[in-house]
Amino acid sequence: MYTLKYSVNIHAPREIVWHAMTAPDSYRQWTAVFSPNSQFRGKWQTGERIKFFSPNKGGTVALLEDVIINQKILAKHIAVLDEDLKEVTKGEMAKNWVGTREDYFLEDLNGGTLLKIEIQTHADWVQMFEDSWPKALKALKDLAEGMVQSSAHP
Repeated sequence: MYTLKYSVNIHAPREIVWHAMTAPDSYRQWTAVFSPNSQFRGKWQTGERIKFFSPNKGGTVALLEDVIINQKILAKHIAVLDEDLKEVTKGEMAKNWVGTREDYFLEDLNGGTLLKIEIQTHADWVQMFEDSWPKALKALKDLAEGMVQSSAHP
């Protein structure tokens, strides 16, 4: 497994960053970098299974091991989703994905938020993450900061 780390300073409070990360409409916007129709089904709560997918393309299922609203999400991938969104835990499609992790940490920083992401993944996924995460974090930063601007200027 490889450990990848990403971070971004966002000029918005943690509550707004959390909302931008996890609300269905804004989630679709910043994760479009990974897949244009990215979405999720499930609840952002400890112990929940949540599905991340693009219709007709598949996705992943994660077990949310620890969620503290506005602070952290610790997620372990437990299955992949095929094109019909059926869970797959064995075989070629799943072997290098099941067991990987994505962990998110939000910290206060100078009136804004430092978002840190740590990913443990197989070598097959490193380049995709290296190409996509910087763009996704920029999109998330722009989205959250835009939410602050729009609330400041009704």
